[in-house]
Amino acid sequence: MMWGAIMILYTYAPEGQNPEERWDDTDMRDEFFTHLGDVRDSVLRIQQEVLSKDGLPWQPIQIERVEIEAVTEKNLLILLNEGIGPLVLAYEIVETVD
Repeated sequence: MMWGAIMILYTYAPEGQNPEERWDDTDMRDEFFTHLGDVRDSVLRIQQEVLSKDGLPWQPIQIERVEIEAVTEKNLLILLNEGIGPLVLAYEIVETVD
């Protein structure tokens, strides 16, 4: 974790979430990565698992780039108590795995 600088993280979510509400749900626990390739590999593994099971449809997953505020003592407490939402400065959908 980088202290005192803006952090760039990657995560994934089902396609079609409302961008204005994406980070409002503080109960939602996402898995975060520091490299785009790592999140892509994780999503592709999930896709293989889903497609290998009979009858389970695949729902497209979007890979997201998330920029969060610098990690400070105050921001660490926000993260622990409120989730990542209040720290998100910007995010974008990088790609979608169909």
